[in-house]
Amino acid sequence: MTAGDAKLSELTPNLQTGYISYRKKGLCLHEVALWGETILNSASMWSPIDKSSLPTPEERKKAKEVIDLLQKDLENAMESLVRAQLRVDILRKDVEERKAWVAPVRRLTFDALSVVFDWCADIEWDSAVRIAAVCRTWRSIVLDTPRAWSFADLSSEISDKEIKMFFERSRERPLHVHLRGPWLFDLTSVAHRVQSLALDSISPYLKPRVFPNLQRLSISEDSGTSITDVNTRFPNLLQLVTAKTKLYHRTGSVDTIISFPQLESWSLRTSRSLAWVDGLRSCQNTLVSLTIHGHSYGIPGEHPPILLPVLNFLKLKTGHVSSRGQFNLKTPRLESYEEETDPFEAPLHPDVDSVMLMRFIVKGLPNLYVLMYPGLKRV
Repeated sequence: MTAGDAKLSELTPNLQTGYISYRKKGLCLHEVALWGETILNSASMWSPIDKSSLPTPEERKKAKEVIDLLQKDLENAMESLVRAQLRVDILRKDVEERKAWVAPVRRLTFDALSVVFDWCADIEWDSAVRIAAVCRTWRSIVLDTPRAWSFADLSSEISDKEIKMFFERSRERPLHVHLRGPWLFDLTSVAHRVQSLALDSISPYLKPRVFPNLQRLSISEDSGTSITDVNTRFPNLLQLVTAKTKLYHRTGSVDTIISFPQLESWSLRTSRSLAWVDGLRSCQNTLVSLTIHGHSYGIPGEHPPILLPVLNFLKLKTGHVSSRGQFNLKTPRLESYEEETDPFEAPLHPDVDSVMLMRFIVKGLPNLYVLMYPGLKRV
């Protein structure tokens, strides 16, 4: 029997209940005994008969003695709390370690974890750094997963040393790079590996001049982009996003016909300059997916229709198209057509004989409509 247990019988029923509850919290027996001793001493200490009256000299002396004792008991109690908290922290750590030991994730193979780390990098480009800090096993796996290091969001907040670390750990994997703001990192040493590039704009200071293997380019700023730059600097481009920027001919001549990357996918913005029309004609035989953003500019009526023989998906995201022009496209193999416009009267694109699915988004109406037109195949 401990000292606390020995004195338990001397306490009132309420204090006995508190004492037992205190033991159930998992404290060591020494601490429980100290609690019982403290409660017993506090309960038996002198206290004034009339607390509303002023103390006599004798009562003041007794009160000071009791205050000293209570202060010591308080200090002992605080020490017990510190020890108890340490004990709680140790127990929590032990619980977490044992949970981690039996966690299902530990049964995942190297290959499975490598795929998961790839997905993490797709979602958040620098996740590999945090993954490497979890444990030795994960660090070993992520360091041997070069694709997890192949995403780089380059800004003025990242150092050259960190950038080089990502490029080195990605080995020879294709790179996916996002360059933010006016600050440009020289990508000459890895230009042959850059497969996807996102820019605010095509700066004349962007190095190198040519990205020979780039397949996807996205330009986000409304600053205008020379169609010549797109062609000469990214000759093997397959996917292009210029939904927020206007293409223009550097010479200012609409008649300047130049070659253009043989795109498979293009999200473009219309403009008064018809450079986008020239680009569309240049890659008309390879386009599979096309999204057109624009409010007032279509293809002028005097221009012949543009045949897109392999186009499978078309989306028109426009306001009211003016009488200046419509989107005069021929799409014999089109299967999916979407239109976002206001107001809606009739499809802006009439060549829908081969379409299997049509979707219209109109203000004030439900977002999804699947309309069955004559000749429309059912899914």
